[in-house]
Amino acid sequence: QKQDLRQAPATEEPAPQQSTKWSMEQVDWQQLARMGITPESLGEIGTARLLNGHESAVLDIRTNFEGISFETPACIRLVESPDGKPVLNIECCKRYPDLKEYMGTELPQEVQDNLLKTNNAGRTIDIRQPDGTVESCLLSFNPKTNRLHHLPMQDMKQVREINGVTLTEDQGLRLMNGESVLVEGMWSERRQKHYDARLQYNVCKGGFDYDFRGLNRKVEQGQSQSGQREIIIPQKLKGVELTQEQKDALKAGKAAYVKGMSDGGGGTFNAYVRPNYEKMKFDFFRWNPDKSKKQSQGQAETQAQKPAQAATQNRRVRKSEKKGAGVSL
Repeated sequence: QKQDLRQAPATEEPAPQQSTKWSMEQVDWQQLARMGITPESLGEIGTARLLNGHESAVLDIRTNFEGISFETPACIRLVESPDGKPVLNIECCKRYPDLKEYMGTELPQEVQDNLLKTNNAGRTIDIRQPDGTVESCLLSFNPKTNRLHHLPMQDMKQVREINGVTLTEDQGLRLMNGESVLVEGMWSERRQKHYDARLQYNVCKGGFDYDFRGLNRKVEQGQSQSGQREIIIPQKLKGVELTQEQKDALKAGKAAYVKGMSDGGGGTFNAYVRPNYEKMKFDFFRWNPDKSKKQSQGQAETQAQKPAQAATQNRRVRKSEKKGAGVSL
């Protein structure tokens, strides 16, 4: 057996997989060096962004025009040519943005405000093309270079699935129209967990912007119709799939009774759940807090006349009570 092991050929280790879209050998570094750009000047992160087709930070590009050398701030990126090879794309920076008009089309004030706030128009814009035709387009703003970019709707491909989530027809159409759409339950391979985000197509990036502000699966910024801040109602609460009736009650700020929730320690518990708009979280109760409140209001005068009696008050469920069997009501 020892002799067989000695004579057995050594297995070859698999070649490391390329972690970027293009390899270092595919980039024309001599062309970049003439502009004063090297892997050392870009750094490890900047080089990785370039090899993945992402836009660089603002760089000082050395150029030569009719024998005169000068520097100009610009962003670079690699784009795919028809034959699949990376081609250098340079976008020089403008000193000031001009959001009032684009290609002869006057932009509404609402669109200008959206471009400054989110870098995207938020809806389609009819833009006159160089050949005289008018096309419905998406419009985005690049804050690094202060330039606008557009994409005709006919070149926009409808996305049906994003990070493991199948989009509804309404979500797909709204994304195609440049709107910001909330997508819940997406899967992150890097972090190995689900997450929520508002997605909006960015023409400058050629992909989606991910907005996580206020979306930690608990809180959503803004004001609800009742004037209170809105709490995001999840599909599942502590491992329990909520029914439509339960979600409607929680959205209305009322208590909903949920059975079999996980306590995080291997046990389950039952409780009434109600949104807490002051602390922007969910509170858990042994008894229905809405019913207790109404009863206390109706019996306030009667109780004031009666002698104080020992009574069990409605209170939030403690963590120690969540373990083991469900809370009995």
